Parts: sequence; C-alpha cells; structure tokens
Amino acid sequence: MEMRETAVLVVPAAMVVIIDINIFNCYYRANEKAHGLFKIGRACARIIPMFEKIKQYFKEVRVEMAKVKWPTKSDTINYTIVVIGVSLAVAAFLGALDFIFTYLFNIFLFK
Repeated sequence: MEMRETAVLVVPAAMVVIIDINIFNCYYRANEKAHGLFKIGRACARIIPMFEKIKQYFKEVRVEMAKVKWPTKSDTINYTIVVIGVSLAVAAFLGALDFIFTYLFNIFLFK
C-alpha cells in the first residue's frame, strides 16, 4: 500500500483544506518522460490548469471586492432603523387583522 503525503492548511473561515502533496509534485514532473513518469505528467497536465483557474477566480473576486462601494456607518444605521420600523408596522398591521378576524369569527360562529 502506497503511503501518501498530505498537508493540512487551516484557513480563516474555520475550514480545513487537505492538500495532496503529490498533485503539486506532478507540476514539477509534468514534462518528464523518463521512468514511466509520462503518464503521471499527463494526468497532472489536466489537474494543474484546474488550480490555475481557481487561483484566477480568487484574483478576480479580490478585484471586484475592491470596486464595491460599501455603505458608511450612518447609512447602515439609517437603513437598519428603516428595516426595524417597517417590520414593526407590518407586525402591527397583521396583528390588527388577526384581532379583527378572530373577533368576527367568535361573533358569527359562537353566538
């Protein structure tokens, strides 16, 4: 049974990513053809572009996040107050409807 080398990388989001060291070793052996490594190199030649695409994706995410116009502290407070106010108004309206329909239900059904 072959012993595989693995490394554990802990990232800030409390996720543990297990990285197979052999995949990264393939990157260096991708062009070697001696001693049966050509098959490994061909397999790695398909794996490495995937990691390059993931790397490019995170670079683009970083660029796009820099373009975001984040609200100021006062904007955030104002929007929070609006949301709480609208939520209380909807709750009062639904509560009033519930009270009215309960009252009418009791009057007409339980005379």
